[in-house]
Amino acid sequence: MTEKPSYLGLLNAISLAEGEAQRYLSVWADTTERDDVRAVISTIALREGEHSIAFAKRMCELGFDVMERTDAKAEERLAVASSRTLSDLEKFRCLGLGEPEVEGRPDVF
Repeated sequence: MTEKPSYLGLLNAISLAEGEAQRYLSVWADTTERDDVRAVISTIALREGEHSIAFAKRMCELGFDVMERTDAKAEERLAVASSRTLSDLEKFRCLGLGEPEVEGRPDVF
């Protein structure tokens, strides 16, 4: 069996987070009424999906599978993204996009 790299957990977490972002951004793109917002959000969603697959592929190359984990806030983000009553700006703010901190910690990205 292949020795487990110390960074495997990070690869896994990034793959999962990018895949989740693709999910809620795609829903947001489907619900916005603005064509310009839809174009940008759709592009970003595709990019996030590519990232998820790239990290999963690297894990596979190393001999490991992505391990699914429960994200307690995933359904909340999906509800915000799919809302037809929130504006795009409200969704942006509710999802914490563009914020210098995430849950009180600096955003590592």
